[in-house]
Amino acid sequence: MSTNNIEALAAEFVQAYNNKDFARLREMISPNFYFQHHNREFEIKDPDEFVALLTQFASELLPERSYGKPNRITSTGNTVVVEHPWSGTPTADIPGMGNAGAKISLDLCTVMVFEGNLVAQYHDYG
Repeated sequence: MSTNNIEALAAEFVQAYNNKDFARLREMISPNFYFQHHNREFEIKDPDEFVALLTQFASELLPERSYGKPNRITSTGNTVVVEHPWSGTPTADIPGMGNAGAKISLDLCTVMVFEGNLVAQYHDYG
C-alpha cells in the first residue's frame, strides 16, 4: 500500500469523525482494533465500544467537536502520524478534560496503524 493511500485513508477517518459519520468510521476499523489515549490513560480494544463512545460524546457531551487542519502528516509503511488541533465545547463537566460550556483545545499527535485499508491501532498523544 502506498503512503499516499494510507494518508488518504487517515484523512477519511478524521473526516468521518468530524462529520459524525460513525457508520463509515466503523467500516474503516479492523476487528483487531486497539485505541489508546496515552496522556489520559484510556484504552479500548473493542471496535464497537470505541464507536459507541464516540457516538455518545458527539450526541450528548461534545456535539461541537472536531479535528482541525493538520499541521503535519508523516507516513511510512503502514503507519500515519498526524499532528493536528482538536477542539470541542462540552455540554457537561468532563473530569480530566474540561467544564461545561468552556472550550477545550488540544494539540494532538495521532498515530494510525493500518492492516490493509483498515485502522488497526489508533493512538492519541496530547
